[in-house]
Amino acid sequence: MLPAFLIAQTAPMILNGHTESVNVVAFSPDGKQLVSGGKDGSIIIWNVEESFKQIHKIQFSDASVTSLAYNNSGNQFAAGTYRKFTTYAAATFKKTKSVKKAHSSFVESIDFSDDDKWVVTSSWKDKALILWNASGLKKSKELAETIWTDDAIFALNDNLVISANHANLVKVWDVKTGNIIRTFAGHDDWVYSIKLTSDNKTLISGSFDHTIKIWDFSSGKLLNTLKGHSDGVSLLALSTDNRYLYSYSVDMQIKIWDMQKGEEATSFSTGTKVLGMSVSADGKYLAVALEDNTIAVYSIDSFLH
Repeated sequence: MLPAFLIAQTAPMILNGHTESVNVVAFSPDGKQLVSGGKDGSIIIWNVEESFKQIHKIQFSDASVTSLAYNNSGNQFAAGTYRKFTTYAAATFKKTKSVKKAHSSFVESIDFSDDDKWVVTSSWKDKALILWNASGLKKSKELAETIWTDDAIFALNDNLVISANHANLVKVWDVKTGNIIRTFAGHDDWVYSIKLTSDNKTLISGSFDHTIKIWDFSSGKLLNTLKGHSDGVSLLALSTDNRYLYSYSVDMQIKIWDMQKGEEATSFSTGTKVLGMSVSADGKYLAVALEDNTIAVYSIDSFLH
């Protein structure tokens, strides 16, 4: 008999509701909701506790939804599209604030600070990295990044921002001064995704050079290079306990890496292109946003525990 996780790999739960490709997915911090955004300009909220039943749909824009994120308290989520950045109340799904010209191109990533007072967004072209006051979505600071930036996250008690860009670099910015205080160089192609362990000790970067690099965040030392994908790594997700890393590559493979052992635990093919990926905080579910207009939800609890 196959292990439960292997059965889940071949038969994920499929969620239908978008009319075009699904670009992004994000679980709420309490794991009770999943939010998805599509090329059709819509945002759908799914009830995890009721077998991922669709509970609300927002027609956010006539442009593709490119980024989604909950704040850490879980009472708000934010969405980005072409130039536009909007926040919603998680309980009522009502719009709270919006910036119509947040960036000059697509809002590629959104991250809330630990205390939910600040938001950092990244984009392509100019104005690639911006800090916002979360309460009013007032621009606080533009970090002097001019190259396409795919991902940005807060670090070290919100004093730092880490960004990944198309110059093959990961940069660390001092929030107060706006200066770059550290650069992680070693990838041979664009860096698309970054994660930082909850203890702020380990930085993880995924690149189109087919590799994932593990760094000591404090010293900048390269600790390990994870190899196995046959094409560019475009998405990363990290379990809440920092034990398992999930990666997706253009080779249409999802790999699960054991971070304690520094090796691949398992992998499987999605069969179609994945555009977004999120792991629930309780470690039970991996949700992937698919180009075929659906969301696949994999049950991983039995594998991880």
